[in-house]
Amino acid sequence: MRSILVSTIDNSNEKIAEEIQVVQYAAYLQEAKLLDATWFPPLERTAADIRRSTDRFFGAYIDEVLIGVASIESSDAQTPPSISSLTVLPQYQRRGAARQLLSTLLAAAGTQVVTVSTGARNEPALALYSTFGFVPFRYRTVGEEQLQLVELKRD
Repeated sequence: MRSILVSTIDNSNEKIAEEIQVVQYAAYLQEAKLLDATWFPPLERTAADIRRSTDRFFGAYIDEVLIGVASIESSDAQTPPSISSLTVLPQYQRRGAARQLLSTLLAAAGTQVVTVSTGARNEPALALYSTFGFVPFRYRTVGEEQLQLVELKRD
């Protein structure tokens, strides 16, 4: 198996933003199907939205091909950092990219509490987060379909 390299990436770069959007769209389309959701806001994110984001982005590469992306929102003294995305191209899933991305995000956050939100029925994501010590702390529903989300945190 080829090795996965994770590094920070510059989402303000137009080419990189377009690559990020391709990865995120494919992964979020898969998640929307898993959750049986017809309305799924992450699918509406454009490369321009990604370029404007103030999140810190990390990319997982195999042979210089972007296969996974994670981002963490900037935090301040009042708000803990929050993982805003963790996506891997479907054809590269189950090879450790998400695990490496999540590990890198948590290292970047240091000792701070970190939060993340995902679909309450997204078993693969919930299993991954639990192995890193995340626990549910809030449930909420969004949209006309009443999609149930779970918010998790890691102390």
